[in-house]
Amino acid sequence: MSNQLPKIGNEVASPTSEKGHTYSRCNKASVSASPPETSAAAATISPAWWKYSLRISVGCTLCVVVLAVLVAALKPDVWEARQSVVVRPEAFAGGPQNAPANERRQDLQNTFVTVIQSQPVLESALKEVGPLRRTGASAFPTLRDIDALREAVKIVPVAGDEFGSSDAISVRVRDRSRPRAVRLTEALVRHADQAIRELQARRMAEMTEELTRAQHLTETALHADQTRLEKMEADLGADGITLRLLEEKPDTSGLRSSLEQLDNQIQELESRQLQYENMLEVLSQVREAPSQLQAVPSALLDAHPTLRRLQEALTEAEVRLISLKGQHAEEHPAVIAARLSLDELRRRIAEETPTAIEAVQHEWALIRSQLDFLRNQRQAESARIEKLMALLPEYRTIAARVRSESQALESIRQQLNQARAAQAAVASSRFIVPVEPVQTGAQPVGPGRQTIIAGGVACGLMVGVAVFLWLVPAVRGTSETYPLKPLAPGPALDAKEGETTELPQQHTPPEAPRIDPTPALSNLPVAVCDEPSLLHRALIQTTHLSVATGEVLCDP
Repeated sequence: MSNQLPKIGNEVASPTSEKGHTYSRCNKASVSASPPETSAAAATISPAWWKYSLRISVGCTLCVVVLAVLVAALKPDVWEARQSVVVRPEAFAGGPQNAPANERRQDLQNTFVTVIQSQPVLESALKEVGPLRRTGASAFPTLRDIDALREAVKIVPVAGDEFGSSDAISVRVRDRSRPRAVRLTEALVRHADQAIRELQARRMAEMTEELTRAQHLTETALHADQTRLEKMEADLGADGITLRLLEEKPDTSGLRSSLEQLDNQIQELESRQLQYENMLEVLSQVREAPSQLQAVPSALLDAHPTLRRLQEALTEAEVRLISLKGQHAEEHPAVIAARLSLDELRRRIAEETPTAIEAVQHEWALIRSQLDFLRNQRQAESARIEKLMALLPEYRTIAARVRSESQALESIRQQLNQARAAQAAVASSRFIVPVEPVQTGAQPVGPGRQTIIAGGVACGLMVGVAVFLWLVPAVRGTSETYPLKPLAPGPALDAKEGETTELPQQHTPPEAPRIDPTPALSNLPVAVCDEPSLLHRALIQTTHLSVATGEVLCDP
């Protein structure tokens, strides 16, 4: 038949010499010597095979295009509803008030995202809006519906790349139904606001309870410390005021000054006591020898004017006697009268001296009693100061704790009042404020039907071209033959055309029996446009067969 493709033929083997195997490869002359039937048959192969490859590639293209059309026809529309909202800072009262504004806004918006994507909010919104299609009596919403809605809800910042860059954020919900997407967005915002109000109410209730408990504990501790301070002050009596003053103003100079005054008084009395002791000693000598009155110190004479006058009279009498002795003899009446007057004066001094001694002794005894009193007073004052100084650290600790507890109690009361006010305002407050109504785009989101079909056509064309190029072998150069390289290493063909190269004789193991696949492959096409097909290329390399393209491989 004229349209019958050529069949696979057996390879032509060259004879083997005694010295070794001889390999020969036919040159282009063998091509020209090929039968004319082979060239004619190859010429009739090309149109049929090109049509076969073209049909397969066109079929693949049509399959891809039909699949794209089906996807475009069956793809449901997806609508996106969006609404910009602002989360009020009052929604999360009690947080860190000294944080930067961006961080506070970011915390508020992150909390809003967590709340709006929580299962109770999503479930409440789905129950309010209802399913897309009424099906059976199955419970709605299911966990699958909740997860699908969670995937469809997106919270994105209105401006900037991250949360906290502005006060507003955008809530976006996707659904197959445009009205349902709008209702879901409104329901989610409303239920998120309700959830935040409930969350804030629980937070304020817990905070109020904690602050009330803290207030009770602080008041109890404060009352105990105040009672302890009052007991310490009561035990000290008047020194309690002194201890309080020392705690408020840590200055012990007042206590030390009283001790210094007592020490000065004691020192002064001791000096006077020593002086009177000296006076008693002098007066005792004067009583034995009245002429010693001249040695009495002036301080004693100042305390006893009689002794001063006697001293002056004694001095005058002695001076007059000495003067008269210088003028008259010892027996002179004037000298005798002066001597008698001096003796009388000495007698009187001897009589007055015991009285002076007794007066000095009284003064000394008085000074001694004063010294004893001052010493006892100083000892008591020293003991009092030591006691105050011993109690002062404990008193300061308790007083500092009382002040700290008083400040803490005042702060707790302020926070408690604020928490109660916030708890009362939760019911009437709205923490999620919509900036604009819910909006949807004019077209569904995602690629449209025309885009899908156009993409399918483009993909189909690419698939068809790829299949066509895979089925049709590439033409190498412009030669009419397709030279095949032998798989096993052969002899080097460095001789001229038509000549053979002899190799040294080698000992080769016996070959396994060869199977002739020609009958099984007799009905397969072997060449297209004088080139072997992809299938026969593999067969040639695995079975060492050749095709009728003018190329002959000589295998031993």
